[in-house]
Amino acid sequence: MVLSAALVYAVERRGDGPIQSFVDALWWAVTTITTVGYGDTYPVTPFGRGVAVFLMLTGITLFGLLTASIAAFFVEEDTQVSHERNFEEILERLDRLERYFLQQQQWFEHPPRFEHPPPLPAERGAGTE
Repeated sequence: MVLSAALVYAVERRGDGPIQSFVDALWWAVTTITTVGYGDTYPVTPFGRGVAVFLMLTGITLFGLLTASIAAFFVEEDTQVSHERNFEEILERLDRLERYFLQQQQWFEHPPRFEHPPPLPAERGAGTE
């Protein structure tokens, strides 16, 4: 930013534009890089305007990166919470599966003993008639 102000000052101070001192050039650089651009100071030479375009693109890029970094911070935090929830859910499901398979294993190792059910009433008297 200071380099841009120095370049614009070096070119613009001889002209009849509003930038006549280094302080004017610095003010112009600050308002340009922050994309405010009050319009009270501006370069009038082609080289000064080229520096202005460079400084405008630099300002837009810097604020875009800043905004993206802040957004990424919040998205990353939400993603981490989501991953933690999913991990806990997976662990819970694994615990349930483990308990189920242990129950099945115990059933096969020690199956329940069923006694034969008593005959139905129709079967009891079927042969006596």
